Amino acid sequence: MHISNKCVSQLLESLVTQHIDNNNTIISEFENIKKTTLKKPEDTQEMIDLISFTTKATTETIPKLQKNISEAAKRLHFLLDHYIFTEEEIDLNRTTLNWPSKIAPIFEANDEIVAEAKKQGETHLGDRREKVMLDLTKLMVKVEEFNDCGDMDMMQQYVKDVMQVQKKINELTGEIEFINKEEELFQWEISNYCEIDQIAVALEPYQKLFTTVLKWQRTEKKWMDGAFLELDPEDVEGAVEEFWQEVYKITKTFAKGTKGKKTESKDKLTSTTRRTSTMNVKEDEGAQDAYSVCQRVQKSVKDFKANLPIVSIMCNPGLRSRHWNDMSECIGFDITPDSGTTLRKMLKNNLDPVLEEFEGISNAASKEFGLERAMQKMADEWESIFFNTTQYRDSGVSILASVEEIQTTLDDQIIKTQTMRGSPFIKPFEKEIRIWEDTLVLTQEIIDEWLKVQSCWLYLEPIFSSPDIMQQMPEEGRLFQIVDKNWRDTMKFVTNDPKVLRATSMPGMLEKMRDSNNLLDKIMKGLNNYLEKKRLYFARFFFLSNDEMLEILSETKDPSRVQPHLKKCFEGIANLDFTSDYDILAMMSSEKEKVELTKSISTSEARGAVEKWLLQVQNEMKTTVKEQTRLSWEAYPVDKRVDWVTKWPGQVVLAVSQIFWTMEV
Repeated sequence: MHISNKCVSQLLESLVTQHIDNNNTIISEFENIKKTTLKKPEDTQEMIDLISFTTKATTETIPKLQKNISEAAKRLHFLLDHYIFTEEEIDLNRTTLNWPSKIAPIFEANDEIVAEAKKQGETHLGDRREKVMLDLTKLMVKVEEFNDCGDMDMMQQYVKDVMQVQKKINELTGEIEFINKEEELFQWEISNYCEIDQIAVALEPYQKLFTTVLKWQRTEKKWMDGAFLELDPEDVEGAVEEFWQEVYKITKTFAKGTKGKKTESKDKLTSTTRRTSTMNVKEDEGAQDAYSVCQRVQKSVKDFKANLPIVSIMCNPGLRSRHWNDMSECIGFDITPDSGTTLRKMLKNNLDPVLEEFEGISNAASKEFGLERAMQKMADEWESIFFNTTQYRDSGVSILASVEEIQTTLDDQIIKTQTMRGSPFIKPFEKEIRIWEDTLVLTQEIIDEWLKVQSCWLYLEPIFSSPDIMQQMPEEGRLFQIVDKNWRDTMKFVTNDPKVLRATSMPGMLEKMRDSNNLLDKIMKGLNNYLEKKRLYFARFFFLSNDEMLEILSETKDPSRVQPHLKKCFEGIANLDFTSDYDILAMMSSEKEKVELTKSISTSEARGAVEKWLLQVQNEMKTTVKEQTRLSWEAYPVDKRVDWVTKWPGQVVLAVSQIFWTMEV
């Protein structure tokens, strides 16, 4: 009984807690509705959002809350019979049940707030629409006033005025977008302010005109009164052509407008009042002002174009002191420009009578300048060309990698240099071009000799790394050490500074390479003589290449190194049977047939002379085969044939068998 009462009590407390939570949720939602509906909207969008919120609250939220309150009332009726509420809980229940009656005045207050906000918003929107129309009217008048802007000295101010109008157009465009949005929110008819586009179109030619004129005025002043030596003929000519094209287009635009206005003005004079005709004549005069600006600028550009030949001749970047001296001699006074010289001052010198002679001097300067730049370009090209090196085995020294690109560049530049030397305009740089040609030819010769040295060094370095070869060829070994030292010093220098022209500028490099090649020729000759002597002593060495012989001769302390080459010297011998002391006991064929020598051969007695003990192998091979044949012939009549065949070498068996077969025929 006690346990059941406890369960009932816990269940009742749970229901009360749930009831209180539901009441708090209901109250919270009502408070949110009250707070939102009584908040005054700051703008139209907030007002529209408030109306939407209120509509949803009255149609969806409030009915749902009333249903929740009804359920809460039923729960309260049940709980009052089984549970004693506290004073605070009683107030909570009272507040929950009273909210439906309290919400109606709140919605009434909301209606007043929305009505007031809508009234203010519509009034404000109307004011803004009127202001936009007024501003558009003012802008149209301002753009029309640009027709009267014909003072060439006021161009900077005109440009500022145009920028102000453009800025105002941008501001009004944003304002119109806002108004259209507001009109859409209020469900008004959307206003179409087509005047803004008309104003922008009307402003564009004036903006181009004033901007172009101001830019031309500043540019012309810079050219006429700026530093003469800083003028670039190509830039000036290109800019003048651009100005001419732009002014021509603008003039064409205003010419059409002027023609149209004149026709319109003429028609109106015949059909309207005196006052109207006066207004149209004034508009015509205004258009003439803008058109006259175009004509004046066009004339200014045309007049400056007449100076382009002088700019092209006198501002040639190839002109040097010698050319200015020639020009000064032609005109009769010093015309050499300095830091204070301007184009305006230069034009006052009356250059027309001598302009043809100046043009010849300037053309020659251009040719010379072209050759000078070509020389400089060739020199600059070498700044990015390097010798590529790579480590050679574990020798600690580098060798040259591919030099094809370097050789190709050298060939091309030598041909170009020789062609330039034949030019009639090379005289001012004749000394420099000769020095440059000598440098290129020297570099080419050095690389050619260098590659020869490298090729021989790579071939001989493994050979003379062998102490046996150094001992057998002391003179050639001494010469190779000289070459090796020169080679290592050269490659160390190149590795530290791999730029081609710097690397080949090493003092005495060509002579050092040529000396090395001469020494290498002597070494190769001595090496060939050495190998020839070995072949003459042991003729079977003629079956081996130089490299194979050198491999054998460089390892005389290890006679077994001869094994890979035995097949070439002795057709039937694949291997020799060595003892631990390198004495030879037997010879073996490729089929693993082993024949014991009649007498062992001591390789140590040859004291490193491979050809001596190989000659002994040759003689002992003959002796052994002969002795094996004799013994086999004696054993043939005695031994059974089956035993006899397996006892003796195959070559011997065949020979003896043929002997007895012949005897028995």
